[in-house]
Amino acid sequence: MKNHLFLLFLAFYSLNFAQSDYFFEKYVNDYQKQVLNDVNASHFELFMISDSACSGQKTAAAKKEFDAFISELKASKILKQSEEKTIRALHKQVHERFLTRYRALVDFDEIFVTGEYNCVSSTALFALVLEELGIPYYVQEQPGHVLIMAYPNTSNITVEMTTVKNAFVIPPRKDINRAIENLLELQLVTPKQVNTLGSVAVYDLFFNVRSKLTIDQLIGIQLFNHAITAVNNDQTEKALSDISKAERFYDVYRTQILKSELLLDLVEKKDFKSLASLPYLFEFGNRNKYKNEYVIYSYANFINQRLIADGNRPMADSSLVLVNRMVKDTNLLNDLTGIYYLGMADYFSKARKNEKALEYSEMAYRSSPNNSFVKSALLDQITYHLSVKYLYDEEYSEEDEGPDEEELDEELETAEKFYSEINKYCVKYPYLDSNNRFILLKLYANIDFSMNYYKENDGVNGKKYFDLSESLIDRITDKELIDEDYLGWLYAECATYLFRQHQYEEAVQTIEKGLKIDPEHERLLKRLEIIKSRMK
Repeated sequence: MKNHLFLLFLAFYSLNFAQSDYFFEKYVNDYQKQVLNDVNASHFELFMISDSACSGQKTAAAKKEFDAFISELKASKILKQSEEKTIRALHKQVHERFLTRYRALVDFDEIFVTGEYNCVSSTALFALVLEELGIPYYVQEQPGHVLIMAYPNTSNITVEMTTVKNAFVIPPRKDINRAIENLLELQLVTPKQVNTLGSVAVYDLFFNVRSKLTIDQLIGIQLFNHAITAVNNDQTEKALSDISKAERFYDVYRTQILKSELLLDLVEKKDFKSLASLPYLFEFGNRNKYKNEYVIYSYANFINQRLIADGNRPMADSSLVLVNRMVKDTNLLNDLTGIYYLGMADYFSKARKNEKALEYSEMAYRSSPNNSFVKSALLDQITYHLSVKYLYDEEYSEEDEGPDEEELDEELETAEKFYSEINKYCVKYPYLDSNNRFILLKLYANIDFSMNYYKENDGVNGKKYFDLSESLIDRITDKELIDEDYLGWLYAECATYLFRQHQYEEAVQTIEKGLKIDPEHERLLKRLEIIKSRMK
């Protein structure tokens, strides 16, 4: 039953986050959420949802008024005039019908309520009119301002919507021709380019260097302005929500910078103890790669607190769903996934489920094979796993009768399995072969082999693994790791075999070699005494 509940819990979080493509967006109401997430939403609808009081009813009423205006224009002779006269007439009628008073901070929907407008909303309205009438245009962006360029490539009429008078900039034809002549003379363009594009288009390309925007980007600018207002009012969470919405339509350097700054401000205030705080951390990591260590450290603290200290595995598992859902940088994703797996390894280790702990440690390594902390943790788990499985704290004493033949065979079989598994891990994880602690494991395996072969009077194999043991001792740079007492037993067993073969001089030399490692080794001293007594 518990497993079923856990799977349901995880499925809930997976579904919840998978559907939240825009986690930081806080919608003012369901209508705003509906329109923003509707791929078929019209530009008019998208401009209408900025206000906190937006609604379908309000939008429908405004659209009805707008459509009536468009119908009147289409029925008139306005489009039968020259391009310049058409734009002048449209500008005049839009102002007379909708635009009453300029106000710097106002949303698009206010045009249809109070007649108040600003640079963005009035430009948006005029752009919508041009779209409905099929008149070519684009939006020009200047620092802190937007304009309309109507009939680009033909009349090139720049339209300023925040004023009624002096609202047009139309370069005289003679100025365009003179400019093209200069460009040709300077060889900045070719005659073929002028003939292909037209002189007005070439003029626009060289002299109208302001950023060109689409109407979608204009929607983003309106939302960007909301974010700026929220910042000025110290509403950081709201500003992050607004800039996240703006990014959908207006993903440019300044929106990216503002969002990064807002995330930094929020990240510095959060403790990352709850699941809800993690998206801020992960998105911060996406945008600030030089801060990856901070993100990794914070997530590790979260896993340590929630999984290791509290034992809250469902929350930890849900955090991994968030990691996979939100983190875009591959290196950061691998590091965070590795942190989760290491946490799970520790979690199962505390529960004495060593096989599961080792499994998760290996998963951590696969996620982040170059992470030194992951390597160390995997080494710990492998060492512990092999030690529990094969190494025993046997107490040897002079009075021991020693193992019988059957026991020796069992010990050799165990040692062979131990040695085989050690080599398997060395092949699988090459870095282990140069690690002191893992070399130590190999040393103990070779010591077991050597002693057991000597006990069976197999001097050839006993010597083989004795020599391998000594070569491994040389490879261990930190000699304090070596159990000198256990190593002393190797020399004692070798000497005992040599003694049985009546090779007394060699036996004494072996014991003296062992005593250099552990001068107080009791068994070595007793064996030396016995051998010397026989040599007299």
